[in-house]
Amino acid sequence: MDRGEYAPARPGRLSLYRGVRRAAGRTFVLFSEALSAEGALVFAKACKLGLEGIVSKRAGSPYRSGTSHNWLKAKNPEFERT
Repeated sequence: MDRGEYAPARPGRLSLYRGVRRAAGRTFVLFSEALSAEGALVFAKACKLGLEGIVSKRAGSPYRSGTSHNWLKAKNPEFERT
């Protein structure tokens, strides 16, 4: 999958989603589908849509709290808060 198709759901991701929903309570949380695509392509599309950026996780790495080299945050340099 290299054109932005949805990645198959993984058991760890479903567990994370359920935990986030419980912990969020009434707070709004957007939990997007997993994509399996080239990061540059996803980032370019996010910028074109006017989004703030993207957060990526290395496929197969565990979900853990704290700082990790498995996560990458890429911010849109053209993004403006209104």
